[in-house]
Amino acid sequence: FANVEYGNTLSNIQLDETCKLYIDATATSGTTIDRSWALLVKGGHPYKEAAYNIATGNIDNCISYAQVEITRTGDLKDQINIGTLLGAASGANDDISVPGKMSNCKNYGTIWIHDFNQGAGYGTTPYNYYTIVGGLAGEIGGYVVSNCENHGNIVIENCDMKTGTLYVGGLVGYNCNRVNSNTSNLMGDINNCRNYGSFLVGQDESKPVALNNVGLAGICARFQWGGISYCDNYGEFKIKATQNDA
Repeated sequence: FANVEYGNTLSNIQLDETCKLYIDATATSGTTIDRSWALLVKGGHPYKEAAYNIATGNIDNCISYAQVEITRTGDLKDQINIGTLLGAASGANDDISVPGKMSNCKNYGTIWIHDFNQGAGYGTTPYNYYTIVGGLAGEIGGYVVSNCENHGNIVIENCDMKTGTLYVGGLVGYNCNRVNSNTSNLMGDINNCRNYGSFLVGQDESKPVALNNVGLAGICARFQWGGISYCDNYGEFKIKATQNDA
């Protein structure tokens, strides 16, 4: 689905192992329509610009067993958001409405990030051009994720990033407010959630990992505005990686 219209609910959907999402992040860069990806709902992008800030409704009791595969064959030129069930979401059209919510959802599928490369000197600063990945949702702005679980492992291998930033969270990649700036008081919120998936980074020595700017976290990789409460991480972190200075 491109989006769940604000005020409506998408519920009781199961994606089995025969489903798969393959993303070449390079192909999505520089576009406005393909900045968010997911198996179930791509969603709206929490930015100030009206073209991106489209409110997303409710997602309830949805389960995925499908694999998400992410690669990048060339330099990324934009931010992209990737989740198993939800790419990105702005919680409402204004700061006084009740925000949309993802609730009672689970992911069991693996997230596999491989051959993910970016050359030195691309962009005005080394951290430019984020790739944001979440076990359930990529980026939430003024949106709520509640009573959800991730059981899928996150595997990162054969990566060489000299610039760019990679954020990967067990539940959510990036949690911010409705318009991703300090002009909004409708904050993103993650509560009563659990991550059981492990982070397996560079475990195959034949597929080494070298990263520049990276954030890995059991619940949320980048937290800017909003709240996290009553959440637990049970996933292991097994990391073999080198610092790749630009």
